[in-house]
Amino acid sequence: LAVYGRGVPDTMTDVVHLGVDIRQFNPAKTDYVYEACGFPRERKVVIYAGHCDERKGVRTLVEAGIELLHRRQRKDVQILLCGNKGDESKPYEALYQGLGIEDGIVFGGYRNDLPQVYPSCLCGVIPSSGWDSFPRTSVEMAACGIPVVASRLQGLPEAVLENRTGLLFEPGDAQELARCLETLLDDPALAARLGAA
Repeated sequence: LAVYGRGVPDTMTDVVHLGVDIRQFNPAKTDYVYEACGFPRERKVVIYAGHCDERKGVRTLVEAGIELLHRRQRKDVQILLCGNKGDESKPYEALYQGLGIEDGIVFGGYRNDLPQVYPSCLCGVIPSSGWDSFPRTSVEMAACGIPVVASRLQGLPEAVLENRTGLLFEPGDAQELARCLETLLDDPALAARLGAA
């Protein structure tokens, strides 16, 4: 991507492999997200952690949340988006304002407790729709033992092995993302198997 997409000479490009501190990011299951955020325990939490840039696919995840919570009337899912600051969430919140699902899609800002939050979630989502190389978030979520649902974009299929460690969907396709999330909601054994892998 650096060489062909941005014109950086390959002689100036090095590969630095990502890693995480597994003493911090580990699969110790807890109820932390329910206690920290006050979510109803009958809802399974789907988490996104990243910037609110358009290229990160936040709109796609919000639209998938609207599909699940409003159109399909799911009562068992909670969408938590972390990484917004200021008024960055306002355009996305406007998409579901007045639908009666405002408590089902929550923007949580930047958090320093994600290593505790991740293991208590059903899955993580990386819905990138623009350039994204190999987000560290995918490795952090996997280290915490949760499956990752990600778009088929650049380095993400390398980080998320389809039907082995998570599920993949076409970038920008909110309907396909909703189907992936519903698959995990309806099959906890599959979610557990993908997370364990």
